[in-house]
Amino acid sequence: MSTLVPILSTDQIANALSTQDVLSWTSEDIVALSSLQVPALRTDHLAAMSSSQLSWLATSNVAVLTTRDLAAIKAATLNAVGALPSGFMGALTSAQVAALTTAQVAALGTRAFSYLSTDAIAAFETADVAALSVANIASLSSGQVALMSTGQLGALSTRQLATLTADEIVAIGTRGIAALGTQAIAGLSSSQLAALSAAQVAALGTAQAAALSGAQLNALSTDAIAGMETADVAALKSAAVAALTTRQLAALGSSQLGALTTADFAALGSAQIGALSTDALAGLPAADLGALNPSVVPQLNAALLAALSTAQLGGFGTRHIAALGSAQIAALSSTQVQALSTAQIGALGSRQVAGLSTDDVAALGSAAIKALSVAAAGALASDQLALLGGANGSLFGMLGTAQIAALRAAALAGMGTAQVAQMSTAQASALSSAQLGSLAIDDRRARHGRPGGAQDRGHRRIDHAADGGAEQRPAAHADFRAVLCAQQQADGRAVERCDRLPASGQRGCLSPAAIAALSPAVVALLTTDQLYSLSSRQFAALTTDQIGAVASGNLDAWVRPSSARSLRPSSRR
Repeated sequence: MSTLVPILSTDQIANALSTQDVLSWTSEDIVALSSLQVPALRTDHLAAMSSSQLSWLATSNVAVLTTRDLAAIKAATLNAVGALPSGFMGALTSAQVAALTTAQVAALGTRAFSYLSTDAIAAFETADVAALSVANIASLSSGQVALMSTGQLGALSTRQLATLTADEIVAIGTRGIAALGTQAIAGLSSSQLAALSAAQVAALGTAQAAALSGAQLNALSTDAIAGMETADVAALKSAAVAALTTRQLAALGSSQLGALTTADFAALGSAQIGALSTDALAGLPAADLGALNPSVVPQLNAALLAALSTAQLGGFGTRHIAALGSAQIAALSSTQVQALSTAQIGALGSRQVAGLSTDDVAALGSAAIKALSVAAAGALASDQLALLGGANGSLFGMLGTAQIAALRAAALAGMGTAQVAQMSTAQASALSSAQLGSLAIDDRRARHGRPGGAQDRGHRRIDHAADGGAEQRPAAHADFRAVLCAQQQADGRAVERCDRLPASGQRGCLSPAAIAALSPAVVALLTTDQLYSLSSRQFAALTTDQIGAVASGNLDAWVRPSSARSLRPSSRR
């Protein structure tokens, strides 16, 4: 049956043809429509046509449909005709696709959507892109994604973006990445982040960088990390920075490290700190170094510590200083050690003091020496003690009684006369018998230039006792007591006599107050001759505990008749 459609004028179609007439058209009638008749169809005609009828339109006729008429097609009908292999969807121009309603776009199935041309997809309005199903976005090819505008890419939801493959993520380029919102960035998977090029990561804005999670940042390649702008590095969350691998951290440049906040550095672990280059760390401000977790301090290499300025070193807290190993302490220069605060000096432990060189010790000031802990003072070696405060150990007198008491006898053996001369009565009283015994050694005789005689015999007696001999009566050395006396004179203390040095010791040199300050342990070490040399006023200053400490054999010295004694100790028992 032949069709009468070809003889209809455009005026008849536009003004006389009813929707019922259109609905009665067969496929033959639809095929017979010319490219002049199709534009004459009214919107109600298109709205009434079935998907089957629309599918018979020639592709050339589809292209001449007005955007108003196309928008009049029911959403379900458009999807149905689009799913048919008629070429209808593929024939739509960019302008026609842009004219589709959001409802029509949302109703498109993957089959209908797949027939659209790449240019047509690029023509979708941003609202329409957002309306596309996740399945439709997932069906896009890398080429189609690459042609999407920044507006379209920015309109994609996190669910839609999640469907993009690694190749498609790469295809959107730097402009596409820069167009994504913070929520979209936060929604990217680790595999998608791993696919980003260094240029794409460099294109991220600060808000986008701040949206990255630790897992996302961890997924970036080292090249991508190295390509981050300093502003973006500064914007990273501390929790995200903490997730960086050692290789990623090692890829950061000095400017990028300088952009990390103090909170970022506080979040880094030992392995991460160990991965940073010396040059990179050496450029950090004191505040960042001070923000490091003390647990990471042992990972700082010696070269780094040696490269730190005194200002940078000052950023370390006491817990950081306490965490340094002896080898790390040894890497510090004397200038760096001298610049340590008293609080930092006070944090040094015994193993750390052992790492100080003699030059380091010689550089310590009086405040630093006073700040040394008892344990640290007890760890000082003889060569360190001999140089305390300078070449002549001039600051030995700054040590407190607790520090003095903690000194090892072996270390005291290296003390010079000038150092002993600095000791106050309180310091001398803090010395134990072992410490006092260490002062009476042969090289002390050589320093004072008085070998031989009773004094020399006294030294031999001490050496003999140290060797396990029968006579176990080492005493406070006469030279040692002499310098104590000199110290008393310098301090303006009342001293009875310091004008002679009899063989028995320095009779009367020590004031009664100094005698009373001696510990019972020290008194117990005095020889018979030294006890007998005490004046009546000195003897009267002895306490009950001191007298009780004297060996019973030595008590005989106090009851012997002597014209030099005006008061016998026996009368004071």
